[in-house]
This record gives sequence, structure tokens and C-alpha cells, in this order.
Amino acid sequence: MKRFSTGNATSRTDTGGKHRRGIARGAVAAASKCMSPTKSSTTTEYLYAVADHLVPRLAEQGIKRFYPEMIHESDVTAIGMKRKLDDGVHGELHCASVCATHRFFPSDFWGGMKAWRYMADKTRSLGLEIGHWFAPHFSPRAPIFQQHPDYQMIDALGFPAGGGYGFKTLVVADWNTGIRDAVLEDLRRWQDEGGLDFLWVDSFPNMGMVQMNYAAKMRTNFAAFARFLGDVQRIGIKSLSFESTSALGFAQFGLADLRGGNLKQNKAVAGQNDFGWWVGEEDMAFNCWFNVEARQRKMSDL
Repeated sequence: MKRFSTGNATSRTDTGGKHRRGIARGAVAAASKCMSPTKSSTTTEYLYAVADHLVPRLAEQGIKRFYPEMIHESDVTAIGMKRKLDDGVHGELHCASVCATHRFFPSDFWGGMKAWRYMADKTRSLGLEIGHWFAPHFSPRAPIFQQHPDYQMIDALGFPAGGGYGFKTLVVADWNTGIRDAVLEDLRRWQDEGGLDFLWVDSFPNMGMVQMNYAAKMRTNFAAFARFLGDVQRIGIKSLSFESTSALGFAQFGLADLRGGNLKQNKAVAGQNDFGWWVGEEDMAFNCWFNVEARQRKMSDL
């Protein structure tokens, strides 16, 4: 299922109706905009609100798997949303996004491991599995790259490999290096201390498998990343899904509707992400998991 919106979730501790709704809406606004990297009651209450008011509804609908918005350490939790002009026209280019990972570990911005564990315990107690987003790339501002620049894939031009996004936006990790053990240890802690049943691996082929490190005799990630994902399952993270087809797990796609008649409309999607692409070809959906986002209706329609 799609990472569900928590627009109607409420705070764990407050009792006033209007205030509860305000907390929930604030948490969602912070999740989508993150104009400041400073922790607040809205951001740190987000996972509690999801646990108390969203997950029970999912369980009632028979849903068996769930993952929230990405709450790991990233550009969003570290620097917020910044523009080039914040550093001047000749300053650093900031591309803040949750895809720009600093570390695959619950961020204090969202309440840290304590908040994650609360949500995971509630999710599992209702019979659902809990998971999170994962990808083979990091932010160019990730501390691990600052400490170990040799952990980066280097492209044919001598720049960090951005996988088509540019090296100022994302940087592919060389999974033949020590980054493998560092990330595996973070995921081990996450699974042991907070609970983590599955991962969705984003950008698997274009960022994880086809890049070559021209600073290391054109070394590829093929075998190294596959071995890493095998070790992820050995530490107890039971299953993997991929934004692609893969021999290592099952395919998972986000679906929207270009026509807007059945699902939420999204003009940015194409191909496999378009609901209409599958209509009449339902047999292709075998062994696939769809992130379906419901159509948004006005109250007058209901």
C-alpha cells in the first residue's frame, strides 16, 4: 500500500479536539515542507500520531504491511529546505530532500528510535509488518562521505557519480568499501532496538547496479550490493521489494492516474507508474506490490 497520509491523525497526548487536529496537520506539513531543521512538538509527535490513529485504521481494513514517510537522517532533518541564494549566487548548491540520506537510522527530528519503537510496537501488535525506505545513494553532504570520500562512486569525468541526478544532488555509494559495514550496523541496530521487518529499495538499477567506479579500475556494485542485501536479510529484516524487477525480491511501484478518474492524479508519472498502463494487462501485475494513492475527493462529493 501507499505510504498513507496522516492528515486526519491526532496527537498522542493532547486532548483538545482543535488542538489535536492542529498538531496532526502541523506534523504532516513539517513532513512535506520541513522549512527548518529544528525539532518541534509537531515533528516529534508525527510517529506517535501515526501509531495511535492511522495504524489501527489500516489494521481494520485488513492491510498487512505499512511504512511511513521517510524518517531517517537526511538533508531534510539536517539542513531543512535551503536555496542557492541562501549562500549567495556563488555559494553552495543545496538540494535538500529525504532521498539525500545522511544515515539510515531514525532521526531525532522525528522523535528518534523511541518514537519509531512506539509506532513499530503498535503496528506489530495489530498484526502488521513495519518497514522503511532504502536506497544505494546518499547526500553529497553525508558525514560518512566527508570522513571517507573513497566510499563514493566516481564517474568517468572524475566527479562523484550522481546516477543521472548530478553529484550535487545525490551520490552513489561504492558498496565494495567500508560503507557496507557501517550501513549494515545501523540497520542491525534499527531492527534490534526498534523493529524493522522489510525495506523498499529505491532506484535499485540506475543507482545501485549500473554505476562504475572509475577511481577503482571501473569497479561495479553488482556483486557487492547483492551481498549486502543478502546480509540485510540475515540480520532479521525479512523481505525486500524494489523499484524495479529484481531476482533479489519482488517489484513495487507507485501508482497514480493520469486521467484522475480512479486514483489521485499526477501528471509527473509515466509508464509503469500510470494506473492506465496496467488496465487490460492485469496478468503483468503478478508478484508486484503497488503503492496505490487513493483519489482525493471534495467533501461535497462524499
